[in-house]
Amino acid sequence: MFMLLVKYSIEKKIKIIINEKDIEKIISGNLNFVNLKRISEINPEFIKLIYVYRNKNIIEVIFSENSYILKKIIEYFDNEKKEKERIGKDLENEKMKNKRVEKDFGNEKREKEKIENENKLLRKKLKDERKALRNYIMNVINSKRDDKDTYLTYECQQGNIEEVKKLIHRGMDINEKNKDGDTPLLIACKNSNIELVKCLLNY
Repeated sequence: MFMLLVKYSIEKKIKIIINEKDIEKIISGNLNFVNLKRISEINPEFIKLIYVYRNKNIIEVIFSENSYILKKIIEYFDNEKKEKERIGKDLENEKMKNKRVEKDFGNEKREKEKIENENKLLRKKLKDERKALRNYIMNVINSKRDDKDTYLTYECQQGNIEEVKKLIHRGMDINEKNKDGDTPLLIACKNSNIELVKCLLNY
């Protein structure tokens, strides 16, 4: 019934006026259609609606002395204020939490980037070291064993097939000649080392 009255008031653009003294008189009159003994027995939800629509300027309340309705309205106002403050505090805490998460995420991201950069530098360093070592080994392998032979021509002269394979696999030039101008294959042929000839022809 009350909500119908509010709806009608909104449609007609008129304000509902509630006089608390009139309510007290009706209650104290012991009328048959009134089940209340005192004003404090009014349904709290009804007073809450009064509070809501009073704030919307749809209802005007004329309070009695020592007003019970005013007391309840103040309670609702205080509770609403506390609830807003609680929500505001929760939102602020959530905001701070999100900032901490973002900060932690940023720190974690920077740490990952730092580790990645360090790993990249380490990989480059290892690559350069391997390259330098390989170049050193190649220089050693391709250098002369003595005034006459390279390491490869020497091993061919000795007929050491396994050592020849190792040197070739390590990158030694198979066409490198010794001081006499002999290649590894020519040395193998001169020594009639058929197995070594076959081995060298595979490369």
